[in-house]
Amino acid sequence: HHHLPAKLLYTLVRAAGTVPALAQRYVPGGGPYKRIPFEENHHSHDAVRYKLYHDYYAAHPKITLGAATLGFVSCCARRQSELTHGKFSFKVPLLALLCGDDRVVSNSAARHFFAAHQGDALPPLVEEYPGAYHDALNEADAIRNPLLSRALSFALGGSQL
Repeated sequence: HHHLPAKLLYTLVRAAGTVPALAQRYVPGGGPYKRIPFEENHHSHDAVRYKLYHDYYAAHPKITLGAATLGFVSCCARRQSELTHGKFSFKVPLLALLCGDDRVVSNSAARHFFAAHQGDALPPLVEEYPGAYHDALNEADAIRNPLLSRALSFALGGSQL
């Protein structure tokens, strides 16, 4: 089947998300929450945490989330455009911890965004954790603990740690 060019799809989704009747619909290719087998997931290397996470959502169906809605993506796209095309400058310390094997969001786009702000009053710190999947809090301890330790040391000691 034929895919629309990314820019066109992005523009259509952004516009559709502003229409109240369409805002609650899922993005193209998305749908309601569905548990996928652990071996096929892109969120965690820890089978136990993965199972507990999804068992929790299975027990609480009213809070399960599926793919992003058109309204959510539209709102994010508008804010992203404001941040990337406006006069935004970091004025507070920020540490961005990127999951090195994230297949859900784009690390290259994040690196590009933060690189453009290295001249800000408080340039953001960016660190990438190789092998980490998207959901750092549910990752295996060997991946999660260094990431959480780094976040805690930053929060307690500022950007110089």
